[in-house]
Amino acid sequence: MVLSVSPGIVFADEETGWENHYATHIELSYGFEVGEYEIGPVIGYADSDEGSHRMIGLHFGIPF
Repeated sequence: MVLSVSPGIVFADEETGWENHYATHIELSYGFEVGEYEIGPVIGYADSDEGSHRMIGLHFGIPF
């Protein structure tokens, strides 16, 4: 299981033009090895002064 916390920038198309805002992104994922690939569930949350969002998805990793 992997917990990632990372800073970022959100770019928003507002009525007055494009704006950017600081954001914090938190993600929790778990990977299963399937042959040479990694696959598993992932959930995440991001927060900025413009709002927040939640996500759920499927992680698919290819080693290189």
